[in-house]
Amino acid sequence: MSGLKIGPKIRTGLLPPNGNIYQERLVRSGDASYTYSVERTGTDHYETTIAVESLGEDKTKILLMVEFEPQVDVNADALSEDISVFFRGCLKAMTKALNSSLPHTEH
Repeated sequence: MSGLKIGPKIRTGLLPPNGNIYQERLVRSGDASYTYSVERTGTDHYETTIAVESLGEDKTKILLMVEFEPQVDVNADALSEDISVFFRGCLKAMTKALNSSLPHTEH
């Protein structure tokens, strides 16, 4: 998909609701995907890949894949649930943004 744009190699942002500042570091990118790393509390390693996959002429699938290694003293199940909740919110926001950018037709 040629419409996917990869940003700068390091991007700083604000993470609501707590207002923490984070930095994403671009690890790799492709035509329809990119992988970034973030220093995330409770992890020794954390990478996320976001990819867009065509399902035909009128459909597209967004894939979010997370790879992380919890720190030794961190409960892996609780961390996994926390990350899952965060990404469910991300997918919901992406879906809303995509749906609002589609042309609306009357039936």
